[in-house]
Amino acid sequence: MRDLDEAEEKQHQRDAMSVMLSKWDDAQQAQMGEHGYYRDRQRWWRHRKVERAREMELDDADRRQQERETCASEKPATGTTERRDLIEALIKEIPSDPKALFEWPVKWEQVNDTLIKSKIEPAVRKRLAEYLGGEGDDSSVSELAEYVVAHIREHKPPQELIDELEMVLVEEAPTFVARIWRFVVYESEAHARNVT
Repeated sequence: MRDLDEAEEKQHQRDAMSVMLSKWDDAQQAQMGEHGYYRDRQRWWRHRKVERAREMELDDADRRQQERETCASEKPATGTTERRDLIEALIKEIPSDPKALFEWPVKWEQVNDTLIKSKIEPAVRKRLAEYLGGEGDDSSVSELAEYVVAHIREHKPPQELIDELEMVLVEEAPTFVARIWRFVVYESEAHARNVT
């Protein structure tokens, strides 16, 4: 779940930056003068040089640390590295776009009660708590989580879940279902490919 969260967060940041840059008007920004670059460019450049130098120092330190760790270990952890690569490849393979994601064939034979109870249900509770602002053991979160999990157990299509959850989550329902559905697809594929 953490890997999916990281991938989603990176995609969210890329999308936010893309939107911001598509609306960016240099002349308007210069006129408003809110950004430090437009208030005092020389000062901004001095600060940016210091920041960049610090970033480069940290990168160098990370590289040296990795080299020390590589040299210190007598045998590389190829199993872990290969597994990590497979997980990352699988995450990239699963579409983020809801339309493509919802068309992805879930490997339902891999989605058993153990997987649902150990991974999917906790993920559903966590996401609902995020969206509703409650705790994972809150009764409204619990009831809604049970409904979502039952929907998944019955192999119902994601659009039906969106339609039902729109009463509670309103405009957030499609995003919530897409995130949960992506997790279900990931877990089913990971188990089918023995990447767990």
